[in-house]
Amino acid sequence: MVGSRVLQGESLEAFNEGVGYILNRWPPLRSAVDYQQGGENSHLKAEKLIGDVRSWFTQSNEPLHIDDLKNLIYEGMVAAFDLKICDESDGDIAVELMVIHEDCLNGDFRNIEHLRKASRFDDFSVHIVDYGPEDIVDYESTDEDDSSAKMDEFSNSDSESNRDSGNNSG
Repeated sequence: MVGSRVLQGESLEAFNEGVGYILNRWPPLRSAVDYQQGGENSHLKAEKLIGDVRSWFTQSNEPLHIDDLKNLIYEGMVAAFDLKICDESDGDIAVELMVIHEDCLNGDFRNIEHLRKASRFDDFSVHIVDYGPEDIVDYESTDEDDSSAKMDEFSNSDSESNRDSGNNSG
């Protein structure tokens, strides 16, 4: 194929790492493993799904289509855990995976680094958002609904109080 791009070396390693972070932190897969919905070897089934996703990206000679990836994830969850994804989060995960794939093809590992950092905190999940030239990572607490709005609210009120206290001290 003329002009085709493939992941190699550092890009491939970073991509594989990112796939693991994203899928291992996805609540339906985490719950399926934690509650052994696939039996005693649920963790092995999760590893197989992660491997299947990695292979889908790295071994396909055809153009990659997000609907195919979403179907792979959905069908993998049904086959391994008898778990149907009804909240459409499989589509969100597919988007995140496509974004990091493109990032790694371009040698951009910022989102992978964000995933590494976030993996240190058990109560946070990372949602990668591609808004254009700069990839933005939106952190959401898994303990509260609408936590990003609360964080924005906190940040705004915190910066306002800092401005207020700065004006009063001068």
